[in-house]
Amino acid sequence: MSLPTRPALPINCYTQRTAAKDGACFICSRLTPNLFMTVRGTPSDWFYVCAEHTSVTTFCTSTASRDSDIAQAKQTSPKDSDLANDATADAAKSSASKAGPEPAETNAKDAKEVQVPPMQPKASTQFVLHKDYFYLRQRPFIKRWEQEQDKSFKQNFPSTPRGHPK
Repeated sequence: MSLPTRPALPINCYTQRTAAKDGACFICSRLTPNLFMTVRGTPSDWFYVCAEHTSVTTFCTSTASRDSDIAQAKQTSPKDSDLANDATADAAKSSASKAGPEPAETNAKDAKEVQVPPMQPKASTQFVLHKDYFYLRQRPFIKRWEQEQDKSFKQNFPSTPRGHPK
């Protein structure tokens, strides 16, 4: 029987669900109906967590907030890129003035593109745990794997003598 070289660990992507029964919160041990459950993968992991802890960034981060941070970073550009955009716009204007007047349709399209607001990401109930809390969730899986490894190694060793030597 060949055991894997590493334990199977849950993936750090949890969905917030509501349970039928209340359970003790993983952090503060208060009763709560909210629980976190792994989105996909084997092995599955779940635990109860208070709604207050989901808003604390030292415990977990919503994947929706990560997506919005990335979208905001793409929308806001540094001054250097603004200067580069101004330089390319000036170059385009000078080449356009040499070529002739621009059609009114392209100006209208450019104006529409600028005025369209970016799409807001949908609210998500998926969370990523902080590395220390995720380690606490992984630790039981690691311990279970280590116990299986110890058991398989013990089977390969000879038994200890039980009688007195002659």
